[in-house]
Amino acid sequence: METRTVLIVDDSSGDRLVIRRAFERTRRDIKLVELIDGEELVDYVERKIPFKDVVSYPEPDLILLDINMRRLDGKQALKLLRSKPEYTDVPVVMLTTSSREKDINESYEQGCTDYITKPENFKDFMQAITNVCAYLDNPAAAAT
Repeated sequence: METRTVLIVDDSSGDRLVIRRAFERTRRDIKLVELIDGEELVDYVERKIPFKDVVSYPEPDLILLDINMRRLDGKQALKLLRSKPEYTDVPVVMLTTSSREKDINESYEQGCTDYITKPENFKDFMQAITNVCAYLDNPAAAAT
């Protein structure tokens, strides 16, 4: 099976660490690329410096996107991402602390594939990441 690329877009280094550890435990062939906010995500998809090298920064197969970030938040980044034809079918999972109905509804309106409130403990976080891996196994299902 080929290596799959997952972008983790979250301004919390602690949350990125937990997500990384959860993916490592899945024992899947995944390249994780960590970005700190929506502006870096936009730079990545637009191939701006330092993301020009497609070998080091391949096209993502899945994007995990936090909402509450400085500079450009997740909902704004999602809107920009979905405006690019080459990113309309890439699964984007909002992985955030917000359980506000307004954030959930707006995220789906902007085109997120799924919305997950960050679990409180590692066991539940591990289960959430395992569930998210289904989008890597069947990307066509994410587009429906």
